[in-house]
Amino acid sequence: MSKPPAGIGRGSRLAPNASLPEAAAQRMAHLFSKLSISVKNMMKGTEPTSNITRIETALGFRAPGSFIQDPEGLAHGLKFKGQREWKAKERKERRTEHRQSGG
Repeated sequence: MSKPPAGIGRGSRLAPNASLPEAAAQRMAHLFSKLSISVKNMMKGTEPTSNITRIETALGFRAPGSFIQDPEGLAHGLKFKGQREWKAKERKERRTEHRQSGG
């Protein structure tokens, strides 16, 4: 079995038997469909506190998540969430015991 030409294969958006003008038109249509995402990102803009430039925004770069920017704050939040869930579990168990004892 022969290897397909470059750019044609699994997930390809090009017709396998397209003429040169058709292939060029298909490639340009695919490129413009991807550029619309960049335009949307540019229109959305960046946050004032972000150090990401407009060019990086157009390329699809975004600010990293809180687990990278503030790992200590994230750890504190997760610890607090765990404590809150534990207290809720204890309250539920006390209520269940109280109901079962006929209270």
